[in-house]
Amino acid sequence: QPHILAYGDRETNAYLAVRFVPTFGVLANLFTELRTRLPQFEPRTMLDFGTGPGTAFWAAHHAWGASPASASQSKPSTSKGVQEGLGIDISESMLQAAEGIYADHSNPESEMAHEASPIPRLEFQRYLTYGEQGRTYDMVVSAFTLSELPSDVIRQNTLETLWAKTNDILVLVDRGTTAGFKMMHEAREHFIKLAQKEAGSSVAGCHIVAPCPHERACPLIGTTSWCHFSQQIQRPRFMMNVKKGKDNTEDVQYTYLILRRGPRPSATPSSPSSTASTSTVPQRLTLPDTEFESSAYEWSRMVFPPLKRGGHIITDSCTEQGQIIRRTFTKNDGRGDVWKDVRKIMWGDLLPY
Repeated sequence: QPHILAYGDRETNAYLAVRFVPTFGVLANLFTELRTRLPQFEPRTMLDFGTGPGTAFWAAHHAWGASPASASQSKPSTSKGVQEGLGIDISESMLQAAEGIYADHSNPESEMAHEASPIPRLEFQRYLTYGEQGRTYDMVVSAFTLSELPSDVIRQNTLETLWAKTNDILVLVDRGTTAGFKMMHEAREHFIKLAQKEAGSSVAGCHIVAPCPHERACPLIGTTSWCHFSQQIQRPRFMMNVKKGKDNTEDVQYTYLILRRGPRPSATPSSPSSTASTSTVPQRLTLPDTEFESSAYEWSRMVFPPLKRGGHIITDSCTEQGQIIRRTFTKNDGRGDVWKDVRKIMWGDLLPY
């Protein structure tokens, strides 16, 4: 039987000390990519399953939230970011911590009182109530929670429930281990079959936004590698004291899947994405938002860290054809702008060339 961790007061305090910041870093990075990739998408309602101390809401506020000046305006309809959120967690201690952090932020005497309120209407509860059954949300998040569920059946039912609550975007994140990747791959296969089943029907279906640039079979299945990424975070002083370490940075390994309702966008024939391998101009600077959004679906994803040498850089990326391709970029290949971009490429980035 799997070990089930019950989060009491002691476990909640430990989580706040060592896991809150890494989880925030991962989610902030993913939400920032979502904001860049889908400039027309701005979630107004959000559900966080396994919310813990409400980390995902703070990451969403970081990505889409308004500045203090704009948040103080009297027109709520023009305010940015999530306006209504619901956090679900089985641990009463975690929910108390989430409410306490949010209440401290809203307290006029708090050090954070000068900042904009993260989410005007935010609730935390242990279960989805009966009145919530028909409610959907612009963005649904489940971060580092699937691996804590006790069985495959419960995970499957949870995925179906979360998808039923999703109006637009579903974000799934888990630990960057082989076990975490296995669960994420099973979720990926489930939603691919769902999309195939709903294709051609009146139901919208779904498609993968990230990390996969395709919906074919995963090329890493059956190999010794697995799809995961790394996010470096800066440890605050209290975290360094708790871990008794001298390094003020930490690398967090994670795997994830972002899905969206509707058919997968395709780049227009006139889009520069079809000539990405020969273009010398970074595509993001030459495409309007709508074309960039569709073209980015065809860009390959860096699934391993790039090998950067003195005069060349070797990249391993997953392409839209469902293959892992190794490419070598050099200073003298006649594409100066491409070289400047590739020099900055990192593990997990999109490669538009």
